[in-house]
Amino acid sequence: MYYILDRFSNQPAYASVTELMYSVPTLVVFLFVGVAADRLDRQKIAYTSNWVAAVLSLSLLGAVAVE
Repeated sequence: MYYILDRFSNQPAYASVTELMYSVPTLVVFLFVGVAADRLDRQKIAYTSNWVAAVLSLSLLGAVAVE
């Protein structure tokens, strides 16, 4: 978000869109994660979510590096 705010500071609509990009997926995922956490093994959920977070973080770093 800070990168977009720094890069497009003269267009405040991008700040709103960026905040929505962070907030909406989180809210949607929380609806289903509670049910999944009750039914599945929590250790397996934590392990998988750490790998997903690592892959997404590396993808984000790669996208910023290419820019």
